Amino acid sequence: MWAMAVIVALGVIMMAITGYQAAIANTDNARQQFIETGKYIFAAIVPVVAAWVGTVMAFYFGKENFKAATDSVSQIARQFTSQDKLGQTQVEQIGKPIGDVAPLQLEAGASADTITLDQLTAKMTAKAPPFERLPILNSDGTPLMVVHRSILNDFLLTKKETDPTKKTAEFKLSALVEAYPWLTKDSFATVGPVASAADAKTKMAQHKGCADVLVTQDGTPATPVTRWITNVDLLQAAQV
Repeated sequence: MWAMAVIVALGVIMMAITGYQAAIANTDNARQQFIETGKYIFAAIVPVVAAWVGTVMAFYFGKENFKAATDSVSQIARQFTSQDKLGQTQVEQIGKPIGDVAPLQLEAGASADTITLDQLTAKMTAKAPPFERLPILNSDGTPLMVVHRSILNDFLLTKKETDPTKKTAEFKLSALVEAYPWLTKDSFATVGPVASAADAKTKMAQHKGCADVLVTQDGTPATPVTRWITNVDLLQAAQV
């Protein structure tokens, strides 16, 4: 940059000297010489300036392209590394044992037609801090569904608009399932106790909108739940 400034300065000085001499001589020949000198100086400086500008632009654009390429490669590397880490992590190492999360387990003979929504709210707030989602199990410990507080609140707000006097205790779990039929089939995925976190992530992706994985004794919904894993647990397990 300093070299560029020196070249321009020299060109200006040469033009000033030539112009001064032309003014003193005050002849057509001197003025013509001044014009020709200006052309030569301009022709000499312009390529230098152009080359300098091109070099600066190439540097900065090259720098940005290099940074973008580096970021892209780093992102791909992190994805591979995260997937490898999930593959090396067993489901028994993440999430929580089902007994530690106070799930709502139906009593013998109970069903979605007998469970009221205030029971869900009570279970969600039974422990501190309160849970934003609640696993619901059948009486034999097998999975029934996972209800998120956002879904529950959305349902109650909608119902309150049509009947403001109706209380939460007057709504049944079956009404919630009727409004959101995917709850019993897509609100959770199941894996076995020897599965990896990568397996759990794959299973969860097979259910649209699913954010919860329940570990069961044999990996199917037909056996009792032993552990609960959320999408947040999987994200944390994937960090490198």
